[in-house]
Formats: sequence, structure tokens, C-alpha cells
Amino acid sequence: MKKILITFAAVLCCAMTAVMLTSCSHDNDKDLAFNPLLKWGSSLADVEAYMQKRTWYQDGNDKPEYWADPFDCWQKWYWVDMTNGITEQYLFETEDGRNLRYVLCCCFNPTIPTETFKNTLKRQGFHATGNTILFDDINYYDQYLSADGKTEALTLADNEGWYVTYRPYNKQ
Repeated sequence: MKKILITFAAVLCCAMTAVMLTSCSHDNDKDLAFNPLLKWGSSLADVEAYMQKRTWYQDGNDKPEYWADPFDCWQKWYWVDMTNGITEQYLFETEDGRNLRYVLCCCFNPTIPTETFKNTLKRQGFHATGNTILFDDINYYDQYLSADGKTEALTLADNEGWYVTYRPYNKQ
């Protein structure tokens, strides 16, 4: 009986996960949950105050952790949509959370169409430049710029999901 219950629980868990990932239809005109704080130079306290104003979030790590390549920063991350596996990761110059340098939004649900997150970026005021940027020495990212020209968003989609890296735009 115990073996049957364990098997049933495993099957039920797998079935629920499959339904969650495949039945979540996404309207390309609907915004996704990512809407990060993009005030460069902000502190961890600023980010935490911003997160507390959100409808829902969950801490991903207790304190900033060092992230070497390609950022050389300290990151604190949050779940912002657990169903779709969306996170916001804030990267600071110092371990104590000073000087926000990058924000990385990730979605670990490959069933969400690329157009959905790109449309969310457009509604956040970003426009595609038509350029691709070699950001991490491995992948080419599509480049978007904010309406005020102060923030760059680099996007990448693969078979595991999609990624948006925001950073201050330096007109080089």
C-alpha cells in the first residue's frame, strides 16, 4: 500500500507539473510578472523596499552571493512568478548591496513564447535596435534601449527559457 501511495504521489506531481507548463496559454499582449527596479546606483535596501510594494514575491537567497563571469558583482534574487519560473536578479558592486549595476530577469519555462517577453519589454518603454551584442563571450543577445536612452536590455532565448539583462547604457 505504501509503495502504491508513493507511486501515485509521484505520478500526480508529474501530471500537475506537465499541466502547469503546457496548459498555461500566454497571450502575447499580456505583460509577464517581471518589472524590475531600474534605478542604477540603488542599494539593496532600495530594491527590498521596491519588492515589498509588489503583489507577490519570494526571496531566492538570504544574502547577496558573488557572481563572477560576466558580471563581477554580488547578486540578490527573487521569484516574481513561481508558476512560470520567472526571477528578478539584482547585481550590486559590493557585497553589502551598494551600487546596482545590472538586473537580470530569467524565465525557466520554455513554453512562454519569445514574443510575449519582447512585448512586455516594449510596454516597459524599450525598443529593438536591430543590433546583436556579444555580452557573455558565448551568446549574441538582441539589444533593446529604453525610451530615455539610459538603459539597455539584452535578450536571449534558448530551449530552457529566456533571459533579459538590463544595464546602464553607455553610448560607446
